[in-house]
Amino acid sequence: MPAALAQRWRTHVGANVEFGIRPENLSLSQQHADWPVIEAEVELVELLGAENLITFKLGEHELKARLAPSVRPAIGANLAIALDPGHFHLFD
Repeated sequence: MPAALAQRWRTHVGANVEFGIRPENLSLSQQHADWPVIEAEVELVELLGAENLITFKLGEHELKARLAPSVRPAIGANLAIALDPGHFHLFD
């Protein structure tokens, strides 16, 4: 976790929280080497014209990414997804 976030969230240590990030704040990992990266399985690809909304399965949770229309991964594929640390949210 980036040091700035660790400092900001220090009061949440040990608390039961939910993590959130908006779909537009995720990208393919090769585009942002300095962002935290997770691997997730593609569950659904919605072709919306100007963008694609990709739903990933991450354990028991879903994660959605708003990506370029050229990104059309196969269902079941595992992709490395970068998360913009400037847009992490915690909910208690």
